[in-house]
Amino acid sequence: MVFTSFEYLLLFLPVACLLMACLTRFTPDTWGEARQTLIIVLSLIFYATWKIDYLWLLLGSIIFNFSFGWLIHQNKGVSQKLILGFAVAANLGALGYFKYTNFIVDSINYLAGTNFLIEKIVLPLAISFFTFQQIAWLVDQYRNDAPKCTFIAYSSAVTFFPHLIAGPIVHYHDLLPQFQAKNAFKASAEQTLNGLFLISFGVFKKIVIADTLAPTVTQFFDKTEVLNAYQAWLGTFGYTMQLYFDFSGYCDIAIGSALLLGITLPLNFDLPYKSRNIQEFWQKWHITLGDFFARYLYIPLGGSRKGNTRTLVNLFVVMFLSGIWHGAGVGFIIWGTLHGLAMVIHRAGRFLNLKTLPKGLGVFVTFMFISLAWIPFRAESWEKTEKVIGGLFNLEGVPVPSFIYRILPIEPEQEALSFVKILEMEHDDFRVFAITLIFAFLIVFLVPRCQVIYDRVINKGNSWKAYGLIILSAFLLFISLVKMVVVPYSEFIYFNF
Repeated sequence: MVFTSFEYLLLFLPVACLLMACLTRFTPDTWGEARQTLIIVLSLIFYATWKIDYLWLLLGSIIFNFSFGWLIHQNKGVSQKLILGFAVAANLGALGYFKYTNFIVDSINYLAGTNFLIEKIVLPLAISFFTFQQIAWLVDQYRNDAPKCTFIAYSSAVTFFPHLIAGPIVHYHDLLPQFQAKNAFKASAEQTLNGLFLISFGVFKKIVIADTLAPTVTQFFDKTEVLNAYQAWLGTFGYTMQLYFDFSGYCDIAIGSALLLGITLPLNFDLPYKSRNIQEFWQKWHITLGDFFARYLYIPLGGSRKGNTRTLVNLFVVMFLSGIWHGAGVGFIIWGTLHGLAMVIHRAGRFLNLKTLPKGLGVFVTFMFISLAWIPFRAESWEKTEKVIGGLFNLEGVPVPSFIYRILPIEPEQEALSFVKILEMEHDDFRVFAITLIFAFLIVFLVPRCQVIYDRVINKGNSWKAYGLIILSAFLLFISLVKMVVVPYSEFIYFNF
């Protein structure tokens, strides 16, 4: 079951909210574990609709990590470190088996000329997210910094279906106190309105924008054998926007769904494409993942406390491992390396007290780097990456203004054409893609994020604006549902990670 399905939007989520509303209304506040148990049952049903065979993996992971968290808490000294090391290694081992075994075997066969055969291993849904979240629990137990909770509370926090599949990655200090509060899971009227608003915008982002861009992006990256410049650039910018609206749309739905149950999840995106430098981008893109890496990797490595050289090395290591976390493939390694180098260059510039770029130029340079770095991330293989990058500079068959021929050493092949004329040359799907891409750019650079829009309207206390917001939300959701009837199912990109 995915967020952008009729089963979730029109059946599962309404039933889940109704059941929880009945439980919180007609039972005393002391029935906290009953509410947490309901969350567990609902979440396991939600997960099992994808592939029930892997339900055992999720349950086994929860039992294993809660048990070892208890052992870590009960021991001290060397034994505590050994238990933590074993538990973390076991988690990473399970993640590595499902996520990287096929890639490692294929790499060995390619490099050594061998022919080892192994059955294709299916990546269990959400394994990266619930593994990382539980490693955080183990480390917090070691640091004596984990909130006290029962097995039921812990299980409900791990499985909580709004964040289970693709985040946000929630820290236990943020989630467990809400689950264990006296009025837990009692959604206020304002939370309900806010949640419905975020869900409608999130579904619109995914279905109307991201899924409209997806077919042409797939055509350019995966099917067209040779790309010219305007195909390569449009494909690159198309994926840049597709990924953002796909994942940020998912997070809006996740946060909105949690609000309908009276739970607040952390922000995961804050207009990242308007960032002035690469450091700011990573403070605004997948915020909870960045917080996890900072808290449990960058700081333990020494952070910025052990000199400039060590700081640069730590930054590179974190970004490189971020690339590997996203997937097993050359493209993810290249992407992580590029971001690692960018972070090193940016921080080195700060060490040398170099002047920062003007705001507008900084946003442009950062956005162009981010967009180009997405190429290997999307292409995954070196061959496809090379094809797209080569296409960026291939002017064959490209309608360009005549002055370009005076700048570049090339012979003119055709007269300059307007963008409208280019659209007329293409098929209907491409025209829809181009219009959607322009619309996506306007939203990214001119429109505040959804929560800010909601807060501005509600805080002004104007009932007419509030009604307008409700009507807009209903309209966007209606458009999305209509498109869901017409367009085939498309899963969220981050389900692959």
